[in-house]
Amino acid sequence: MANKTGGRLFWLLAGAALGVGARILWEHRRGGRLADPMHGVMRPAAPKALSPAGRSARLARLALRADPELATLGIRVLPAGAGAVELHGWVATRALRTRALRAVRDTPTIDRVVNAILVHGEDDVSSSGDHLDELPA
Repeated sequence: MANKTGGRLFWLLAGAALGVGARILWEHRRGGRLADPMHGVMRPAAPKALSPAGRSARLARLALRADPELATLGIRVLPAGAGAVELHGWVATRALRTRALRAVRDTPTIDRVVNAILVHGEDDVSSSGDHLDELPA
């Protein structure tokens, strides 16, 4: 019985060695180097190239993150075309609104900024000064 098992093991190893040798010869005839061992294995998708509008928005976001005070405000940046972005969100003061505008406007490759940032206490109150809780009964 041991002889039978030893014989099977021999032929198994011989077949594997023959297969590896045949592959090496085949690849050598095709170009002298072995093929990519990861061929057919799933790989993560390469990041998609950004459009010019997407690049502008990304640069604007980086400019806002570079300022520690602006980075925490949650200002959204939307692409508005090549070299153009829109800023959206709420800030506490006009000074912060202007600061965000300047940070983005001073970014290279950005030519136009639509500043739709709103200021608490000014833009959340109606222009006539009427409030819902002050309406006559």
